[in-house]
Amino acid sequence: MNSGTTVLYATLARLSGTTTNSLGTGTGVESKDGTPSSWSLEQNYPNPFNPETRINFSLLLPAQVRLTVLNILGQKVATLVDGHLPSGMKSVRWNGRDESGRFVPSGVYFYRIDTPEFTQTRRMILMK
Repeated sequence: MNSGTTVLYATLARLSGTTTNSLGTGTGVESKDGTPSSWSLEQNYPNPFNPETRINFSLLLPAQVRLTVLNILGQKVATLVDGHLPSGMKSVRWNGRDESGRFVPSGVYFYRIDTPEFTQTRRMILMK
């Protein structure tokens, strides 16, 4: 990580200042250099993944952001980001754990970003 990179850390409910939240889901939010030209939610990488994946997104303006992982039934599995973030390109890591800190089974999952100005959902596959 270079000195120009700012790292913000997310817990399940709010930004907290630790690299791993209290439930062990390892959801650090990393800000990357550069100014985005639009709102975006990129495809996770790698996909399929095991044991973890990275989700990149861009915020055109500062915003209240919620990034959640959902199972195939649409039930919330984990909250990766829930807080106010500055504009810019962001990156979040998900280590395949639910909100209780347990590893989730192999399968198809969805990740969804919600801001007042932008909402998008994408699909990812966890293979063990």
